Amino acid sequence: MASSAAVARLRELATAPGTAAALAECCAELLRPGGGDAEAAREALEALCAAGGGDAMRRHADGLAPLVVARLGDGDAAVREAARRFLVLLMEVTRRGVRFCTGAAATPK
Repeated sequence: MASSAAVARLRELATAPGTAAALAECCAELLRPGGGDAEAAREALEALCAAGGGDAMRRHADGLAPLVVARLGDGDAAVREAARRFLVLLMEVTRRGVRFCTGAAATPK
């Protein structure tokens, strides 16, 4: 899937309920080397942050984590920051069951 088509699909999935597996797959495609430009990678990481606090997305964390860690070395500062936020989210969810992606902690529903 071309980067622009993948970003369009990402935007659809990000707003649809019950699409965690498809969202994770789409984000993984954009985060892989050569999968998307910096803007596409940033959008994928932000979508993961928005969806990352739930049980459905945690099931995909093992597959996404290496791709996100690789983006910590991205040339774009916004991509690096989004990758850092998602990894912090994963650590917080694992440790305390707390959602932490936007900078403010909140108790999950």
